[in-house]
Amino acid sequence: MSSLPFASADEATDFQLEFTRLDPVRHAFGERPRHLLIIYRRLVAELTPFATQLREVTPPEQRDPLLGPWLKQWFDEDRFHDTLYEVQLYWDARGADLDLLKASFHHPPTLLSPTQLGILRAAPTAALVQWFDLAQQANNKLSEEQLTLACAILLESLFHDEGDQGTTEEFLAFLVRAVPVLQNIFPECKDTDRFADWFALWRDHARKAVPHLPQEHAYYELDFTTILKYVPPTIWWNNGLPYRNGEKAFHYYSDEFFWLATGGSLRKMPNHPPYSKRMAKEFNALPPELRHRDHDTYTYCFLLSLGCSHEMALALQRYFQRPEELAGLPAWKEQLDPIVQTLRTYHIDWQDNVANFLLGYVYHLFRDQPDFSISGRAEEHLLRDAEAYYDRIEARRAEQARRNAEREAARRREENRDYWEPLRGVKAWEETFGRYDRVRKRQIVELTTQGAITAESASMKHCVSTYFRACKNGTSSIWSLRELRQNGSWYSVLTLEIRPNLRSIVQIRGRFNARAGKEQMAVIRKWAEREGLHVLET
Repeated sequence: MSSLPFASADEATDFQLEFTRLDPVRHAFGERPRHLLIIYRRLVAELTPFATQLREVTPPEQRDPLLGPWLKQWFDEDRFHDTLYEVQLYWDARGADLDLLKASFHHPPTLLSPTQLGILRAAPTAALVQWFDLAQQANNKLSEEQLTLACAILLESLFHDEGDQGTTEEFLAFLVRAVPVLQNIFPECKDTDRFADWFALWRDHARKAVPHLPQEHAYYELDFTTILKYVPPTIWWNNGLPYRNGEKAFHYYSDEFFWLATGGSLRKMPNHPPYSKRMAKEFNALPPELRHRDHDTYTYCFLLSLGCSHEMALALQRYFQRPEELAGLPAWKEQLDPIVQTLRTYHIDWQDNVANFLLGYVYHLFRDQPDFSISGRAEEHLLRDAEAYYDRIEARRAEQARRNAEREAARRREENRDYWEPLRGVKAWEETFGRYDRVRKRQIVELTTQGAITAESASMKHCVSTYFRACKNGTSSIWSLRELRQNGSWYSVLTLEIRPNLRSIVQIRGRFNARAGKEQMAVIRKWAEREGLHVLET
């Protein structure tokens, strides 16, 4: 109790006395004391000026209680539910009116899960009023199962639609007219999230308020239960179907959806790849739970229409993807059909690696040889040809690997020709600055190839490139102080020569052989001290 954010010592004393008059088993845990403190403050603020003065001059232990009488006005002992009570106190603390608090005890007991109560807890007060209005109006019109579903759908709508749940009348109409049809289509469906989505479609249809759809559209002229029958169950269940390149088609409010919803034929859909009669039959028979997952539905139905099993259709789709342009689709289908018919005669497990082995070869021929045909070719002959094909690929790969190894060896020989060993006992230097500093990073690194000191010489406009032989024979070691600047590029700032036998820095030169600045020399001296080097150049 002492952890509560009391405004004053007097408030703490008065509230603690109020609290001791309540049932401690019911009120002393969780967030309930905090909710009660907020309610107590509101009750004090609502006192008349005279009542406030009278309360102030009365000793705390003699004051009339505020919390207990207030809670008794809405509390129903016979319908008490502990988890719900925490939410009810929270509503009271938010300022819910007395009628709403009384009505809350008629909350359907089957919906007292923490998730559902959490949604209600976060819902606006106006939505809570509708919640209990729905429960009251539907009480004599719906079965307990229907009422439970109604409240669950409203909960999902509260959660997803942020306030626009629809009217109580719309909910009741949906439950009476549409839900029985949906339950007939999906008898095992207990997913209230899906019912909430379907209700949103119902609501927009009833209001003639579908985005971007004119009110004279034929969609509004049809009864919604008719639309439910026109659109295949798989679309209702999945809100669309996967199509090529990860895109979705037939999703709610799409042109394809409205075409089917108004009785349009799948085979005559404008601006859409054409379906044959057998393909349309496969499409309409797709189960609610998609077995082809993210595969292209059009190609999947085409392969099923050719007699492929589900597993074979999925295996073929990994290799044979339909062309993007509709103009190329008829030729693609005509070329693929006889291949599929031959493959169907093979005794292959289409989930096995052998299937991938064979289909990879067939796809290579399909793609690169337009006149290719496997009609009449026995399975063992095609597998033998595939093996020879992969052997040729492996031989080419091995030959390429051999050539790469030769080139790498030649490159290393070339590198070793102008490379020398790094100076022993001296480590590079690096320091990092802030991301918004002019210099983000600074390094001192050794140059150990002829190419490196040649590039340094060109960048700094001095003659360090002539020190190649001295570096090669170990009498000199060349280092570069470099900076990474805001534009993301590295710049050489100083070039240093170290004499290994003296362990001394004997030359420090900037561009055009300029002398080092004071700040740069400080960096050099700090690094030299760390590495045990003498600085002879000043």
